[in-house]
Amino acid sequence: ILPLSLESITDQIMVPQGDIVPFTFNTLVTEDAEKSLCQDAPVLVVDDEPVNRFIIDHFCKRVNLRTKFASDGVEALQLIEGLLEQGLANQLPFKLIILDYQMPRMTGPEFAQRLMEISIERELAKPPIIGYTALTSRTELEYFLDSGVIDILEKPTTFEKFIALIEKVV
Repeated sequence: ILPLSLESITDQIMVPQGDIVPFTFNTLVTEDAEKSLCQDAPVLVVDDEPVNRFIIDHFCKRVNLRTKFASDGVEALQLIEGLLEQGLANQLPFKLIILDYQMPRMTGPEFAQRLMEISIERELAKPPIIGYTALTSRTELEYFLDSGVIDILEKPTTFEKFIALIEKVV
């Protein structure tokens, strides 16, 4: 597998396991979608798979959302706590968090629960969290939603599904 770049991607992405994931880059963003999104809003993407971070980053850039990345919940909490210590005393530093379920060190549900605790302890509004997962088990999805995730974006995804969900929660 060759390293991913925007130049090398056409209609699909070959993921490390050898599966082909349908994926299109040439979808136009509607004028309404662009107006309704928080332009230049900071988004935290928490996923241990570089391909997934790459896809979400590309989607975010298409609608002028700024992305920061963490490869698991521990790294994401460290990033958030570091930014809070820099002076963002009245709010968490992201307008949206896109969160994988299965990650090393700290899972998505564990991160969401800990973020809820931090927001309560510091009396901060918690940004919406979108779960980004390939899980299909109803029990696991319910557990993810019960942890503080407000909706689920299924892997693999499309730009249209991404935009529809972003418009719904932001």
